[in-house]
Amino acid sequence: MQTRTLMGVLTLAFLLAACATGSHSPPAAVNQGIPRGNPGQDLAAMCKRLAPELSDSGFIKNFKGTPRVLVDGEFFSNEGALAVNQSVLATRMRVELNKTSRGRMLFTGNIPGTVADLRLGARTSSFSLPGGDGQVQTFMRVFLQMVDLETGVNVWSGSYEFALNPADGMISR
Repeated sequence: MQTRTLMGVLTLAFLLAACATGSHSPPAAVNQGIPRGNPGQDLAAMCKRLAPELSDSGFIKNFKGTPRVLVDGEFFSNEGALAVNQSVLATRMRVELNKTSRGRMLFTGNIPGTVADLRLGARTSSFSLPGGDGQVQTFMRVFLQMVDLETGVNVWSGSYEFALNPADGMISR
């Protein structure tokens, strides 16, 4: 009995030691072409990359006319511990996407009487990892999905990650 207990304790200690010594590093995709740690710049850079990705997708290239895309906080959700105002995030994305799409797509809010062809929804999450300097670094992920409102079909999806500066509040006010 004592041998089994001792073996169990040693196994648990070994597993805990193995977990504790593992190295943690930020995801490889973090900040590819996106400034690090400034939420406003991060979001603008993300939208600058997002607009061409959307307009170059096969569905949008074959779209007759200029597609109208609904971008509204009602279709955004936050699944992370970081407080994110989804309405402010959607508004900021809509503004940035209209700037960077150069008229190839029109991004609108959920305004009565406005007709949209597509809807861009988002899900945000956040996570933290210990950095090399002992500081904790927080990362934000944004998962996006564009749906054809006529058919309900997902016509595009993508995700973006970027590091956040702990001194800044990510679109939380």
